[in-house]
Amino acid sequence: TVTADGNLSSLTTIGKSAFNHCSAISSFDFAKFTALTTIKESAFENAGSLNGNSGISIPSSVISIEKNAFKGSGIKKVGIDSSSISFGETAFGACNSLTEVTFNTPTCNVTFGNGVFNSCVNLARLYLPSTFAMGNYLNYSIIAGDSNVTVYTHKTIKTVGNNADGKWNEYSSQTYAPIIYFAGNS
Repeated sequence: TVTADGNLSSLTTIGKSAFNHCSAISSFDFAKFTALTTIKESAFENAGSLNGNSGISIPSSVISIEKNAFKGSGIKKVGIDSSSISFGETAFGACNSLTEVTFNTPTCNVTFGNGVFNSCVNLARLYLPSTFAMGNYLNYSIIAGDSNVTVYTHKTIKTVGNNADGKWNEYSSQTYAPIIYFAGNS
């Protein structure tokens, strides 16, 4: 388990390959890294035991998760609290334990690189912000692989007083069958 104390809470970047192939890491308390903005390429790639108690939560300060950042890791669920974030190619690719990804900010500005969730064979639910345009981009770019994924988009925000509570009441959903995606020359 990696937790932040003292100076670590001011860390802005988790470096390239920082925990790559680190099978001993079982959890990482991202919430303590309040200044974290970037998770670099392959930072947690093949960290097979990484999951946390009930998944991982990417804090609102994170704006970039680079190529292969969590590829092949043991993550089961991911919650994303950012209002603007970009994901590099196969950022969560081949995460065979991954079943659910939720964007907790209904109006998150999100950019996906190719194959972000490629070959996540158990990915069943993808909760996207209402600001995300689905269509073919979703089919070919982020969920290529071997699983059937139901994609949910935010429809309404429950309001309490003058503030939205950030939870989604209703979803419109569509299930996408497995898609084979090839890039480059055949």
